[in-house]
Amino acid sequence: MKTQNNISTSTLVEGVEGLSFIGSVISKNRKLAFLKKGNQVFFLEEGDRVNGFKIKEINKIFVKLQKGNQLYVLYPKGGNGSIYPKQKNATTQNLEKKIIKVSKLEVQKETEDIGKLLKNVRIVPVVKNGETIGFRFTYISPKSPLYKYGLRSGDLIKSINGMPVRTAEEAFKIYNMLRNEEHITLEIERRGKRKVIFYEIQ
Repeated sequence: MKTQNNISTSTLVEGVEGLSFIGSVISKNRKLAFLKKGNQVFFLEEGDRVNGFKIKEINKIFVKLQKGNQLYVLYPKGGNGSIYPKQKNATTQNLEKKIIKVSKLEVQKETEDIGKLLKNVRIVPVVKNGETIGFRFTYISPKSPLYKYGLRSGDLIKSINGMPVRTAEEAFKIYNMLRNEEHITLEIERRGKRKVIFYEIQ
């Protein structure tokens, strides 16, 4: 489904038709994904097919499957390998997931001036029991690239690519990652609800 600004969305799932994503091995010349169905484990490369699904893309934190016109992004289930760390009182029912695809050239252009970027946002640490648990955007201008990429005033950044955000340097990793990474997983809290945003920068 396409939206404005060349952003598209896909379906994020932990499993589909009994298939689950265990993990992947990625080297310079080969990408291999491990998928499981029941007691059977499949070792697959991009382009391979399993149970009617075609492996479209293999990444260290997810695998893309296509069946007909449907595209699924499989991420690992709970546990130490999960890109969505378990949290107390967090359930899959109240976890909102979204994938956003953006152009790398567009991102590079919109984030080349960090001074201009920071002029349109305000961010403060959130401390609980003497420990920083994340950083909150108290204001994001609708003109800011971060607004276009799905962030809103009041959002609390909890983790980036599964790593907790406890310092200002860690909070601004999102800036460097937007410019240099191809895949970013951002966990936020919005109005008391947990939300995970997948960024695909191509």
